[in-house]
Amino acid sequence: MKKTANILATIGVICFTLGLFFKFYHWAGGPIFLLAALFLLVLFFLPSYGYNLMYDLSGKKSKTAGVFGAITFCAIGLAVIFKVQHWPFAGPLVLLQYVFTALFTVPLILVCRLRI
Repeated sequence: MKKTANILATIGVICFTLGLFFKFYHWAGGPIFLLAALFLLVLFFLPSYGYNLMYDLSGKKSKTAGVFGAITFCAIGLAVIFKVQHWPFAGPLVLLQYVFTALFTVPLILVCRLRI
């Protein structure tokens, strides 16, 4: 899973660099590369990274903590994309991300770390 995350991160960074290059020279396809890179990084790399991070942080190596970490990282990334692109429903998505993090992810990690 870590190898897949690294490959997807590399492809996302290459797409992001190409998108910035195309935008800088006002060539066609710049926004497409940027959106592809953002979605690739947010929908594939961040959840995988969040899963691995939360799985490693939990004291008992809880898969539940890993899943909630992946969902939280995905929600954070989507909220950032929606806010940056000024798309509708960005505000509720940010609120949902905060609520999900505060009510589920942080308490679950604390319970796993403190071994209550």
